[in-house]
Amino acid sequence: MKIMSVALISGLALLTLPSIASELVQYKCFVTASQGPKVVFFGWQQQNIQKNIIKLQGKRLADEKGTQNYIKKVHECVPLSTDFTAVAAQKQDKMTLR
Repeated sequence: MKIMSVALISGLALLTLPSIASELVQYKCFVTASQGPKVVFFGWQQQNIQKNIIKLQGKRLADEKGTQNYIKKVHECVPLSTDFTAVAAQKQDKMTLR
């Protein structure tokens, strides 16, 4: 009976914990990197989105070949399912592989 009670309580505790995956919001950002304009992708917790956007400038990135480059300027960040407002960002987004 004790084992069943502990299992039930443990199960209820797990149900009350927020799901980490559900807290992540997928974002895409149009940036100018040291190798030119890019669209980069991130998964951020909802409460940290603005803080993470501010921290992007100067962040190190690696391209497909592993070459290091840096984000010089962040132009726009939007949820993954949303279109960028800037025309240049929209064009770069269409050319970016997912």
